[in-house]
Amino acid sequence: MKKNSKGNVAAAVAARKSLGVFLEALQGSPCIVELDNETVIKGTLESVEPTSLNLYLSNCVSKDVYNRTRKSNEMQVRGKSVRYVHLAAGLMPGPAVRDHNRRLEIARREAYTRHQGERKRGEGRGRRRGRRGRRGRR
Repeated sequence: MKKNSKGNVAAAVAARKSLGVFLEALQGSPCIVELDNETVIKGTLESVEPTSLNLYLSNCVSKDVYNRTRKSNEMQVRGKSVRYVHLAAGLMPGPAVRDHNRRLEIARREAYTRHQGERKRGEGRGRRRGRRGRRGRR
């Protein structure tokens, strides 16, 4: 099964509207993570990998099935083992997601304008780009 350009664009749009992006927007907020093995972790969400949903928490307290508690400064939770993510009661996710999307858009624009300024004379997007075919350069 071949991927066409429409499929790649659809995947990129779906990735921007995924749970990972939602959790990225909530960085720095307190949360409770329940794992598949019934371990409960309370901590502050530091960062998220949007594709794999790996969570990085700080100031963590974990409690397992046998009521053993462990404290740690930092903890990484594999996204595949997460059952639930509970957020703080007073947290408003809508404004947080909008602010996060605004910050991403500003960063994209800045990167694009920085890249545009790097072109020198003769390195523009002219007619001769990409592969030259069998004969090579003319």
